[in-house]
Amino acid sequence: MSGDRPIVAVVGVGLIGGSLGMALRRRNLADVVGLGRSEERLALAGELGAVDRFSTQAADVIPGAAHVVVCTPVSVMPEMFKLMGPHLSEGAVVSDAGSTKRSVMSDAARWLPPGAAFAGAHPMAGSDKAGVGAASADLFEGSVCVVVEGASPDAAYSVGKLWQSVGARVVRLAADDHDRLVAASSHLPHACAAALVLAVSATDGAMDLTAGGFADSTRIAASSPGMWRDICMANADELSAALRGYGAQLERFAGMLGSADAEGVLAFFEEAARIREGLEPKV
Repeated sequence: MSGDRPIVAVVGVGLIGGSLGMALRRRNLADVVGLGRSEERLALAGELGAVDRFSTQAADVIPGAAHVVVCTPVSVMPEMFKLMGPHLSEGAVVSDAGSTKRSVMSDAARWLPPGAAFAGAHPMAGSDKAGVGAASADLFEGSVCVVVEGASPDAAYSVGKLWQSVGARVVRLAADDHDRLVAASSHLPHACAAALVLAVSATDGAMDLTAGGFADSTRIAASSPGMWRDICMANADELSAALRGYGAQLERFAGMLGSADAEGVLAFFEEAARIREGLEPKV
């Protein structure tokens, strides 16, 4: 490790934390230290180049870190905030990579030491694979990272610069707006992909006839069930509203079929195709 570079502590070195560590190290932007519960998984992170050193003890890695990024599941974050709080160095900036923001901001305010510099963040990148074995130094290139407004301005600026340094485009949002928007754009597709798998599998023989369209539509249903349980429960009210909106679209389509409205069905697909084509440069 070099004394010329800042130290970034990654708490939870899985897909997101591991990719952040790899990106920072490849660009020679920071020395990266990892904190986790499993010595075996941390050792793998070291072998794969995600961290320079690691420990299962907060006292070994948190002191001296300029940035601490908590990349655990959102349900584990309160425990992590309590665990690392006593070891934060003066001036350290704390952030997270959670997929919900209201709950995380509340947990940080409750469990971090008074005056701790915290800004919430959500890198909008990922994979249907989990763990540091799926991590990549290029994961955040061209992606969007949300930084939550309402935190310390200096902390929010510092967190934004960190994610920009690994290739992300930073967008500022309030926590409520973030949770409402990602309920529709991220959490709803995961719930629908899982529901589609269950609906098709309930029809005897249908799974034997699935092809590329089914695979493309349901890929994310293979993501970590425990992680998505935590995300959906933390954002239950906004996701419920998004599901009602989706259900209304399905009811509208079913109504067209029931009334033999061929023109309506065509317009339904044409509108969706036009909107989807506009997304092509981003996906």
